[in-house]
Amino acid sequence: LEKDAKLLQYVSPQIYANGQVIASGKNWSTNIQGVATNFLEIKNWEMEQGTFFTDRDIRSRKKVAVLGKTVATELFGDSDPVGARIRIRNVPFKVVGVLAENGESMMGDQDDTILAPATTVLYRLSDGRSVNMIVASAYELEQMDAASEEITQILRRKHKLRDGEDDDFSIRSQTDIIDRVTGVTD
Repeated sequence: LEKDAKLLQYVSPQIYANGQVIASGKNWSTNIQGVATNFLEIKNWEMEQGTFFTDRDIRSRKKVAVLGKTVATELFGDSDPVGARIRIRNVPFKVVGVLAENGESMMGDQDDTILAPATTVLYRLSDGRSVNMIVASAYELEQMDAASEEITQILRRKHKLRDGEDDDFSIRSQTDIIDRVTGVTD
C-alpha cells in the first residue's frame, strides 16, 4: 500500500498481542500494538514524555516500548518511566516514551495500551506470520471513498483475487464506523 497507493498519506500495520506487563514490582494486563513510526500521525496522538521509536528500531526489531497513560500510571504511579525496564510476557523492553492522554473511545480505554515496533511485536510477541490490521490515512477527507477503492484494488491484485471472487479482507472508514455506532445507539 505504501508503494502503490497514491491517495494515502500514511500507512501502518497493527499487530496485536495481549499479555502481562511487569515493572517495579507491579503487574498489569494490557494490549500491545506493533505499529510503524507514522502511527501517531494516523491516530492524531501525541507524546507526553520521551520519544517515539524510530524506523531503525523497527528494522532491528528493537525491544523498546511507548506506554499509554493508563499503563504508565498503573506500573509507575507518578514516577517518570522513561528509561525504565519492563517485561512483556517475560521479554524485557526499555520504555522510551509515554503517550499523552487520549481518553475513551468506542473500543474502550485508548490509554490502556503499549506501542512497540511492528517487527518486534510480530516476531517476539506474536506468531511471526500475520498482521491483524492495517491503518491508513488519506491526504484529504474528501478522498476517503476514493482511497478506500484504491486500497481495495491494490489488495485484490496483491491477493491475486479474480473478478467475481469475494474480497478476503474488509475495509472500514471512520464514516462507516460512526454510522455503525449511530445505528446501534439509535
